[in-house]
Amino acid sequence: MFSALREAIAADHDAIEKTPYALALAVGNIAREDYLLGLVQLYHVHAALEVAVAQSAELKPFFTPAMERTPAIKRDLAHFGRRVEDYAVLPQTQVIAAEVLRLVKTAPHNLLAHIYVLEGSRMGSLVLTKPIAQALQVQPEEHCGIDYHVEGARETPLRLRGWKEAVGSVAWGTEQESAILSTAAQFMHALCQLYAALPITVRADQRVA
Repeated sequence: MFSALREAIAADHDAIEKTPYALALAVGNIAREDYLLGLVQLYHVHAALEVAVAQSAELKPFFTPAMERTPAIKRDLAHFGRRVEDYAVLPQTQVIAAEVLRLVKTAPHNLLAHIYVLEGSRMGSLVLTKPIAQALQVQPEEHCGIDYHVEGARETPLRLRGWKEAVGSVAWGTEQESAILSTAAQFMHALCQLYAALPITVRADQRVA
């Protein structure tokens, strides 16, 4: 299933990395408020999934406390004197959250796709930690405003491998696997639209006269 999952999300994954927001993250050249606005959007994405897991007995075996990301995001915001409520929820974020809460009522196992994408993104955090720390002028370690990226980072490969083993041990059936693949593709496309909508502030020294 997992090779098919990677293929299903590959195009939009590449497209996300080419958005101005993602490029600014990768080179450590993002304004703090731009970064925090994006972080709050991810808060709402994760919060919807965490609410869904709490409501679904089917999902709970595939979601551990270490996969909860909203507490880390709140700590990061607090480090900079901000709260979730200080930032608008973009329409693209609202669409994602609403779809998660719809799926938990209609097809909860499809949300394995969201867990796969979000846990997989933590591998990317291993690369992004230093440039983001540089942009925010903080140390690349825990409790410095980037816990979303560094908390549990060392355990990420092992945690993801264990999760894949747990999911792979279930005989899902062709129809269910197909539904999970389709949901993964839809979720990644929605994330791509979100990243494309995130604004980037051009610094004065970067403006073209």
